[in-house]
This record gives sequence, structure tokens and C-alpha cells, in this order.
Amino acid sequence: MAEMDGLEKLVAAQISRRRMLQGTAVAGISAFLAACAQSGASPTGAATSAAATEASTEAATSAAATDAATEAATTAAATEAASESATAAAEIEGPLNFANWPAYIDLNEEETESPTLVAFEEQYGIEVNYQEEIQTNEDFYATIAPQLQEGLDTGWDLIVHTDYMAARLVKAGWVEPIDAANVPNAVANLRDELKGYEWDPEMEFHYPWQSGATGLGYNTESTGRELTKIADLFDEAFAGKVTLLSGYQDTFSFISLLLRDRGEIENTPPDLTVEDAQKIHDFLKPYVDSGHIRPFTGNEYLQD
Repeated sequence: MAEMDGLEKLVAAQISRRRMLQGTAVAGISAFLAACAQSGASPTGAATSAAATEASTEAATSAAATDAATEAATTAAATEAASESATAAAEIEGPLNFANWPAYIDLNEEETESPTLVAFEEQYGIEVNYQEEIQTNEDFYATIAPQLQEGLDTGWDLIVHTDYMAARLVKAGWVEPIDAANVPNAVANLRDELKGYEWDPEMEFHYPWQSGATGLGYNTESTGRELTKIADLFDEAFAGKVTLLSGYQDTFSFISLLLRDRGEIENTPPDLTVEDAQKIHDFLKPYVDSGHIRPFTGNEYLQD
């Protein structure tokens, strides 16, 4: 997104979590960072390894990022997930601590377990401690940043973050490079649009976890009609019943499409400027102040 540094500063300065004016995603992109400290290495601020995802400009992707300085026995566990070397995997001890968002992994029909995790554990003999711990990027980041800044173990080996947060970890030097030999199919299985992020153009630190599109969700039994356009969210009939996501990139991208249709801004989500963000903020603020928009959430919306 153009001028993203400025946009990020603008949002952080003007909007609290309640007033963040954030919502459903149209052009969000995400990154998967996966890592464990090297065997025998002492904890350092750069002791994470990674794998990340992107998406096309009209996709919201989620991603998994690694934390820093795991215990010596968990050498490169993230990359071992893709490795065909059972011998190498046998040198790793579990559990592999995996923090993810709710509903961001495959489940069986009974929704009691993930076939992917079951297959991994059976193939490599490594237990996975899988936890749906992440509701928002910023909130979870706040729980690991202090440890990462001190070069300490966060307790997590795999962490799911959206791409901008994964980029923050990579740029901070908290992520270790992946041994590409352990993931020979990773790049070959990627679409071209999922490659070449400026914060890791050669994909040394990231591979995709998931990507997809996010849009409007509603219950016709509650709304009494179909919602066919973004503007429908702001119908007075739905005052106090609208919930938006807590990622500013998601909401600002989403609402930008509405304002673009109205001729109030010219740019599409990948090229939004600070000026565009201000217009989006000014449009949404009255709806937040009046209570038309309910709390901004992460994946807590799944409980509605």
C-alpha cells in the first residue's frame, strides 16, 4: 500500500482500538513466519525463523510467524514440517507450540482435530501443541514483543500473523532464515502474486500459510433482506448491529471501495495514501461515535 509508513502512523496517532475504524477485508495480505532456535544456540533477539504468505490485491490472507529463541531441542521445527527427511525430524523434540487464529486450519467433519496436524505428528513423531491464541495482530504482538526485544523465548514456535506484522518481525531481526533444502516444494507451489514482498523479496524468511478473500457476512433472518453493497452496512436500520474487524488495513481497504464508488477518493486499496486514509477515517468516525458500529474485533466475530 502506497505511503504505508505514513498511513500506519496516521492510524496509530488518531484512532484507539475502540475508534480504530477498522473492518472487513478486501485487500489485506498476510504472512506465515515459522521458527525455532538453532540447537545449542543461546537466545538472541534474532532467533526466529519464518515462512510467510501474501495474497492478491483483493484477498485477505493470514499467516504464521515464528517467535524467537526457542529451546535448543527444537531446531528448525517449522521447516521440518515440509521436509521429507524423517531422520532430520527425529532429532527434534516436541512439543511444537503453534499459536494461530480461530478457524485458520483444516478440521475433520466432527471438528475435533486437524488432519494436517495429525498427519504431521504421525510422520515425524513430534507432538504439536496447537492453540487458537490470536484474535488480533496487535494484541498478540504485545504479548511477545517484550521477550523478543530481550532475546528471550516467547514460548511459541509457530505464530500466525498478517503480513504487515510478519514484516515488522523480519525487519526487527527477530527471524532466522529458513533452510530451503528442508522445504523444496515451497516456492514451486506458490502463485507468482504470492512472491516478492519488499521486506523479504527472495523469500528467505517466509512462506505462505493461507490466503483468501473476505467480504460481508450477514444473516437474512436478522437483516430481513439481502445486503448487496458496502453502503448497506450504514443503513439506519442496522444501527448498533454492525461489527467490523480490528485490522485497519482490512477496514480502510474495504471502505475505500465505497468512497471510490462515490468519487471521493481515486485510489484502489493497494495504492491508498495518507490523504485517502484521512477521508476514510472522517467517513467512519460519526458511525463509531453514534454507536452505529459496534466493537471492532479480531476473530471474535465468529462467536456472534
